[in-house]
Amino acid sequence: MVFLKQFRDVADGRMACYQAIVEAPNRMTHGPIDAGLLHGDWELAIEQFATVRLIDRLGLRVRASDGKVRSVFDFWIKFAFTAEPGRVVWQVV
Repeated sequence: MVFLKQFRDVADGRMACYQAIVEAPNRMTHGPIDAGLLHGDWELAIEQFATVRLIDRLGLRVRASDGKVRSVFDFWIKFAFTAEPGRVVWQVV
């Protein structure tokens, strides 16, 4: 999983004093518990930045017309997992 870890700045609450993108592997502990298909058209908007090239890293194809990723197979799944220790892949202090 990929997380944004962020702490609010003490002097200006609209700003962050620390930001990091963290990757953490997960270990499935029980599941799948339940699953099903999603109906309708689903798409994902991901911003690509020079410092964090998430689209490239995940190997996704983005539509040129609107910059979104179109899903191929839409489903949901419910399972239990344990988040393992992660690592910082990008940070601003």
